[in-house]
Amino acid sequence: MDETATFPDALFAILKADHGHAAVSAEPLVGGRNNALYRIRLADDTSLVAKRYFRDDRRRLEREYDTLCTVREWGFTDVPFPVARIDSLNTGVYSFVEGQKIAAAELSDAQLLAIAAHLAKLHGFSKTDASRPHPDAVMPAFSFADVYGLIDERMGPYLAADGAPLDARIARFLAETRVIPHIQDLLSDFRRRVGDRFHRRIDPEHICLSYGDIGAHNMLWDSDGAMVVLDLEYGGWDHPLRPIANTLAHEGMIDLPAHRKRFWADAYL
Repeated sequence: MDETATFPDALFAILKADHGHAAVSAEPLVGGRNNALYRIRLADDTSLVAKRYFRDDRRRLEREYDTLCTVREWGFTDVPFPVARIDSLNTGVYSFVEGQKIAAAELSDAQLLAIAAHLAKLHGFSKTDASRPHPDAVMPAFSFADVYGLIDERMGPYLAADGAPLDARIARFLAETRVIPHIQDLLSDFRRRVGDRFHRRIDPEHICLSYGDIGAHNMLWDSDGAMVVLDLEYGGWDHPLRPIANTLAHEGMIDLPAHRKRFWADAYL
C-alpha cells in the first residue's frame, strides 16, 4: 500500500483494477470490535462490505475469507459472499447484508431451527470435501487433554501464582465463591474418570470445519426471517462438538433458557 494513499483510495484502486468494481464511497460501520468495517457503495448503487482486520497471529483474513469460500462451494447461501481477498491491505470484501441482530432470549422456534439446520449441514462435511487447505480453528480441541488445557489456560490470569494484579471486585468475587478451586476440582475429577482416554485424539475423519465463534451475536436476520451467519475469522478444523458447545454455552447465548437449548439440541440431533 502506498503510504501517501488513504485506505479507501487504495481499496478503490484495487477493486477497480483487479475486480472490476467501481467504488464511489466508503462509510465506516459500527459494530466491529476487533476490525474496521466499511460499507462500500458502488457506481451501480449496490453495496459491498470491506473488513480491515486487526493484525495479530490469528490469521483472521485468511480464516474468514477461505472458510466462506469453502462453505459457499458446499452450497451454503446463508453466509456472506466472498468478493475479494486483498492481502496487501489485510482486507476482505464481501456482499453487503441487510438485517438485525436478535438477542438469544428472543429467538423464535423457527430461528432456532434455522441455526440447528445450518450447523447440522456443516457437520456433514469433512477435510476430504474441502478443495483448499484450512488451518486448525483458533483454540482447537482434538482430545480431552486439549479441552483441559484450554480451560486451565483461561484460569491462568485469575490464579494468585500468575502474579498479575486483579481488579478488587474480581478478587473479592473469586474469594467469596471459590470458583477457581471448584473448577480445579472438577478438572481433576474429570481427568481421573477419563483415564487412558485423556490424550486420545479424535479420529481424523470426524474432524469438521468450525466457525470457532458462533452465537446470536454473530447472526443477522432479515425481515423475512432469513439468517446470515457472520464473523468466521476464528474458523478452521476442529472437533465436531465445537459448534454445539458454542451454541449452548457461548456468552452470546447465555440468556437462552435451558428448555429452549434442549429444543435446539433435539432439532440439531
